[in-house]
Amino acid sequence: MSHILIGLALCAGLLIYPGGATLVGLSVLVASGASWGRSPRSWAWADAGPSFVPLMLASLVVIPLPWPGSPLVGLSVAGLGRVGVGGVALSAMGLLGLDLLAPVPGPDRWIRLLWSALSVTAILVLAELLSAADWSSLLGASGVGAEGGRLLVGGFCLLAAPWTAGSQPELRLRSASAWTARVCVATFLMLPQLERAPVWSALGAVLLACLVVGIAAGVGRRFRPQLAGRSG
Repeated sequence: MSHILIGLALCAGLLIYPGGATLVGLSVLVASGASWGRSPRSWAWADAGPSFVPLMLASLVVIPLPWPGSPLVGLSVAGLGRVGVGGVALSAMGLLGLDLLAPVPGPDRWIRLLWSALSVTAILVLAELLSAADWSSLLGASGVGAEGGRLLVGGFCLLAAPWTAGSQPELRLRSASAWTARVCVATFLMLPQLERAPVWSALGAVLLACLVVGIAAGVGRRFRPQLAGRSG
């Protein structure tokens, strides 16, 4: 019976919450926000049909996070609950996989790999400095250094997204998934209180973060050519 319950919990975590359906909704917000202000105001994932690999990799990133109400939190068999079903290392591996899938032009490939390696390394270094193998320990660490480190690493994950995940998440599911995974990680790092928040308030905070980050990415992309033209 316990094996059946473990299987159901894993399926629910991967396919519904916090992965699967939740990630699709978050990716839609990132994509729609990034397309804000365009003419026409629309977005379309050219690769949405044939591949679910990006969503599965994004699930590997987000399921170790301490989502309130997650069906995986209570798992204790084989230490799954104790290390957050893979812990920080699984999230870092998933981010790296998403970055390698993201559509980035050939000449910028090495820049993408550099930003990806730096952002993933920053997460792992922070976890090592705080002696935290799981996200709950990393987010629960107290002190000015821990709080400052979480803010810096979370901000860096977001700043690296245009290079590592692709600059147009509204056009590629791969980009939208990579952006979404980074927003989830950054949101928990910057707001560790979400672990103890009610389910809907925590989910609402991440939903809002995805929309805001998507809009910021779209607005930044619109103004970048204008600024380049003025400087020229």
